[in-house]
Amino acid sequence: MADEKFDVVVIGGGSKALVAALYLQAYGGMNVCVFERMHELGGSWCSLERLAPGFIGDTHSSTMSDWYFLPLLYDFPKFEEYGAKFFGYKVGLAQVIKDDPENSLLIYSYFDDPTGEKSAKEIARYSERDAETFLKFDDMHFREGRREALLETIFNLAPPPDQPDPLERWYREYMKRKDAILDPQIMMMSMIDSGRALFESVEYRALMTSVIARMDINPMKPMGGGAWFIAQGRRENNRVVGGTHNIAHAVIRLFVENGGKFYTRKEVDKIIIENGTAKGIRLVDGTEVGAKIVVSGQDPYQLAFRLIGKEHLERKVWMKVGALDRSENMINCYTFALHDIPHYRAASRNPDIDTAQWVHIANGDDAEMAKEACLRYAGIEPPCPQVRCCPTNSDIDPTRQPEGKATLLVETLTLPKDFRSEREWLKYKMDMARHMINEINRVAPNITWDSVIGVDTNSPYDIGSRHLNMATGNQLVVDPNPATKGKFAPIIEWARHRIPGVKNLYATGSAWSSFHSAYCGQGYKCYKAVAEDFDLRKPWEEKGRPW
Repeated sequence: MADEKFDVVVIGGGSKALVAALYLQAYGGMNVCVFERMHELGGSWCSLERLAPGFIGDTHSSTMSDWYFLPLLYDFPKFEEYGAKFFGYKVGLAQVIKDDPENSLLIYSYFDDPTGEKSAKEIARYSERDAETFLKFDDMHFREGRREALLETIFNLAPPPDQPDPLERWYREYMKRKDAILDPQIMMMSMIDSGRALFESVEYRALMTSVIARMDINPMKPMGGGAWFIAQGRRENNRVVGGTHNIAHAVIRLFVENGGKFYTRKEVDKIIIENGTAKGIRLVDGTEVGAKIVVSGQDPYQLAFRLIGKEHLERKVWMKVGALDRSENMINCYTFALHDIPHYRAASRNPDIDTAQWVHIANGDDAEMAKEACLRYAGIEPPCPQVRCCPTNSDIDPTRQPEGKATLLVETLTLPKDFRSEREWLKYKMDMARHMINEINRVAPNITWDSVIGVDTNSPYDIGSRHLNMATGNQLVVDPNPATKGKFAPIIEWARHRIPGVKNLYATGSAWSSFHSAYCGQGYKCYKAVAEDFDLRKPWEEKGRPW
């Protein structure tokens, strides 16, 4: 390997870097090699049989939509055949009020409820006007161009910061309408405040602010008006048959079949930079590998301070990178092996809740998650963090558990990795597992500790200990806010995947635009940047796609 040289070396085999590598190999016609520190490729596309024999749980990314992978589905006809198969749920979102466990709210998936009328009927139990407003949001997204503008934004290179992206242009045009329910002031409000300006029912607001807090927006932060489309986004969500690692299997197989090469357990220590140009990489064992192009799949911190070095960057750049926060989105992501899925008391009114994709066990306060966030920001564990659950059984996805059994993905939010010692985390993890089961039992009496076969207690401590990209335990890598999303992500200078000051060096990863998740866009857009600079094939142009 010491004598090898490639057209492209890719640092890390995570979900974004792997997609960039695939496009560079298959469409760029380049000789590409991926170097990965861990024992396998795939990054957040990870599923393990760790909770109990025969039971599969997703350890990171779990809920996604098929549109996360639209470029791959269009450009690689075998992507689905090789493992990218999805299954959906009849109900996308649900909420149960734990002090009133028969009080529930269900939002149906787009596939079961394309017009939104079934979901609106649920909302109308609390407010007829809110049901009408929900349908207006549904029309805007699915039938009046917002979804198309979103896809054009997230799968194209970010524009300069002083120019609008396609989604911003859509909002501007929409808000000119006399019947518009959004205006510039509502768009600038926090999600909590904008929700109170748009919806009467605290029940609907409580559910949606709970959902967004698990994703990428603190409901107290400004610019939260657009977050009220979260219901429409979640109405399209699916999961991957057999676990999200099957996405990794599909991409790896395509990469290798097209001539790509990869090494695992090979950690990169430095990017070799000569006269302002990236020339290759140096591994921790001292091996040097030459390349015409270097693509980093690492987080901004590692890229700036370890792989490149401050001496090769402008002070403004490394100061910005050092200021990026990564202390908020800390998820306990536990998967339980169970004898059966929860059967909720609320099923007496609507039995569809038992097979809902996500059920939030909430207190009915639209500021519940904001209050939790305030405590965590002060370094205090919330005394009773909100629990949400996502089930599978043989009827939902028969590949994840033995016949007649179930898995249950359960999440809460908590503190960063370094806030507890290893011994404290070990105790905390079991305490949290008990909290989860106790909270579920309040609303679904069939779930007790006797229901549990096994559990994978995946905490920020585990995440931060495994993944250098997520050293604090933050699964989003960098905390999102208006200044670190979209065309600003992770910093303006790097948002278009190029690294000013170091020629032939490109970067991608979850911290890059357009949003933090396991979708393929960051890797796809990184390829677009290289394709622009080196005049490589552009399949989106060949096939007439706007993205």
